Amino acid sequence: MSKRKKWSIAFAGVALLVAVLAGFLLTHPALSPKGEPYAEKRVLAMAEAANENDPAKVYDFLTKELRDICSKEEFCKNWEDERTYPYLIPFWIFFRGIEMEPGNEQGSAKFERAARLPGQFEEYGIVYENGGYYIDAFRTIADGSYVEIFERLS
Repeated sequence: MSKRKKWSIAFAGVALLVAVLAGFLLTHPALSPKGEPYAEKRVLAMAEAANENDPAKVYDFLTKELRDICSKEEFCKNWEDERTYPYLIPFWIFFRGIEMEPGNEQGSAKFERAARLPGQFEEYGIVYENGGYYIDAFRTIADGSYVEIFERLS
C-alpha cells in the first residue's frame, strides 16, 4: 500500500471520528442549553406565534404529549374553528413571568390574556424533553374539548 493511500485512509478515519464525536456533543441532552433563560426564550417565541395567529408554529412548541394527541393539520383546523366562535375577542397573551423548578426540568409560564375583563391569566407548563423546552399550552384545542366549552355557553 502506498504512503499516500495510508494517509488518505488515516485522514478519513480521523474525519469520521470527529464527525461522530461532534454529532454526539451537539445532540446529547445533557449538553443542550438548559435553564430559565432558555425556557423563557422558547415561551416567548411560542407566545409570539400565538399572537401572530400562526397555529402551525405554535404546534412546534407543544409538548410531545400534546403533539401525540393530534397532528399539526388537526391542531391548525381546531385552532381556526375555535377562533371562529362569535363571542371571542382577538387572541393575545402577554408574558408576565416564568418559574422553573430546581433542576430546570419543568416549570410554568404565566401570561395575562387580552380579555373584556382585566386580570384573566393563563398558566402554561414548561417541560424539558428531547433536548429542549416545550410548552403544555392550548390543550383544549389539541384534544378538541374546546367544542364542549362552546356547547355549555350556548
